[in-house]
Amino acid sequence: MPSYSAIVLDEASHNKLIEIFSPAWENNEDPDEWEILAHHYTIKMGSLPVSMDDMLGQQFTMKVLAFAGNDKVKAVQVERVIETQNKVAHITLAVNRKRGGKPVQSNNLTEWVKVEHNIYITGTLQEV
Repeated sequence: MPSYSAIVLDEASHNKLIEIFSPAWENNEDPDEWEILAHHYTIKMGSLPVSMDDMLGQQFTMKVLAFAGNDKVKAVQVERVIETQNKVAHITLAVNRKRGGKPVQSNNLTEWVKVEHNIYITGTLQEV
């Protein structure tokens, strides 16, 4: 059984997110403390619902809407292209495990700063 179902970013989208947003978390912070993720948009923990099985392998394009972070976790909010169990559709960019950061803590971010320019990323629906 898969650990989670998600839209997994392609390498170009992963790299784009890191290139654009990493300066937002390097101000007065040690970049070596951050574990880079920028890997996926979670749909749910475990397998997809049977009704979505035919969507496996489908590619999705998402628009990045906002950025948020604290001393433990950094994330981007993306448009909700497919239903997710998360209250805010997002992709965790990085975690600071030395400060107790965990990817799940992205769900608690509230200070979202709107992205002023169009950024699009792509990924494939997978069970991981």
